Amino acid sequence: MRYPISHCFAMLLLIGMLGCSFQQPSSGFQLSGEATWDGKPIPLGMIIFSPDGTEGNSGRQCIAKIVNGRFETDGVKGHVGGAHRVDLFATDGVPAMIDGVMDEKGTALFTPFQTSVRLPMEEGTISIDVPAKHK
Repeated sequence: MRYPISHCFAMLLLIGMLGCSFQQPSSGFQLSGEATWDGKPIPLGMIIFSPDGTEGNSGRQCIAKIVNGRFETDGVKGHVGGAHRVDLFATDGVPAMIDGVMDEKGTALFTPFQTSVRLPMEEGTISIDVPAKHK
């Protein structure tokens, strides 16, 4: 089969346009900050930042480990910016026997804490304080 040059050019143009729409997603933004409970640094924990679909935000979740009240996300798999739901889990960081099993993370300080934040569309810092009344 022979195709006219105009058809070949149109196919190449279409393939080129499709290639542009399948680019790698941009890397996320790095986020760092402080995590406290009643104003005191959280010894050990984890924060999960989830884009809030109810606010029209979408993208991947971002997770950060808390150590001595500080956290930092991965800049490659970092946050996407905009409205996010935050889930924060914290322990005292003191290894303990829990239900007959040694748990290196220690005892939970409080039930999982949830809040909402608006993250910057760039690298940034935030502080999250879990209120003392949250147990």
